[in-house]
Amino acid sequence: YNAVSAGSGVTFNKYFGVEADGAFGIGKTDLNDIDVRSKLDYSIGAYLVGTYPVAKNVEMTGRLGYAKTQLSAESMGYKVSNSKSGPTMGIGVRYFPNGGLNGVRADITHYKFDDSDGYIGQIAYIRRF
Repeated sequence: YNAVSAGSGVTFNKYFGVEADGAFGIGKTDLNDIDVRSKLDYSIGAYLVGTYPVAKNVEMTGRLGYAKTQLSAESMGYKVSNSKSGPTMGIGVRYFPNGGLNGVRADITHYKFDDSDGYIGQIAYIRRF
């Protein structure tokens, strides 16, 4: 699914912080050459974040949290939606050129729901305040 997301976080010290993020889907996805269109309605999550500096201006991150996601699908005039919630965990890297306030982040997060799970990868602009 394609989505637009935004998040915010607080760093308590060099190694620990919290984050929250949310996303909503843009566009619909056709499933397996059949007449079903599926869409991410929303996804929200909250996380505990561990950070470890590995090089100048580079940090590795790990996060554990909880998320809720809702998907919808429609076919032949019928529409259904379903939401799932469960634990999440992810790893990533952050890079701040020249040690500045602006940086880039790449991460992957695993979502574990009761009867399904999945991964979301993202590359994002980040700003330190």
